Amino acid sequence: MIEGYRRIHAGHWWQEERTGQSPAYDIMYVKERYDTYTTTQAMSALRYDLIRSYFGNFSSVLDVGYGNGDFLRHCHARDHNTFGYDISGYPLPAGVKRSETMSRSVGIVTFFDSLEHFEDADLSGTLRGLRAEAVVISCPLLHETAGVEAFRNWKHRRPNEHYHHFNERGLRTLLSYSDYTVTWTGCPEDQIRGTLPDGKSNIITVIAERN
Repeated sequence: MIEGYRRIHAGHWWQEERTGQSPAYDIMYVKERYDTYTTTQAMSALRYDLIRSYFGNFSSVLDVGYGNGDFLRHCHARDHNTFGYDISGYPLPAGVKRSETMSRSVGIVTFFDSLEHFEDADLSGTLRGLRAEAVVISCPLLHETAGVEAFRNWKHRRPNEHYHHFNERGLRTLLSYSDYTVTWTGCPEDQIRGTLPDGKSNIITVIAERN
């Protein structure tokens, strides 16, 4: 598709060649990326409502890459057992527990705008090591057939920050290799985050359950 990227499989591209330093995923990064957004609480409600409508009254959730913790705050306020895992060290909301590992035994693990930041090419080992009944992923939707120039100018490409890019097929394949089966897909976050300038879908969400 473009120099410096490798096709892992259909619908999944990975930045193979580094062209600079990755961001420092610290408290300042979180403040710049989350605390300044006016839609953070609305996004948390939308994500929670999707999970609740699909699973019913789920018991526990671990959010990987929890940002400023607003989604976990939303879950905790509704009496779910909540855990956060992040390298930023950003303080978790009151009542939310910090997890030192992604492999904590929980009902659901969520990756909201986080899976694309993982630097390793092989994500299947990470996902296979989860001890969760289900996984929920939201990430920018790759339009693989749009061509090189569209990919080069795509706002979500973000070299040295977003290493992985997926469409639905790519996520289905990755999760299949990781012992999960995708059972729901959609683009509900576009209601808040908007579509791309050409009207194409912007953010894809998938729900997958353990085989």
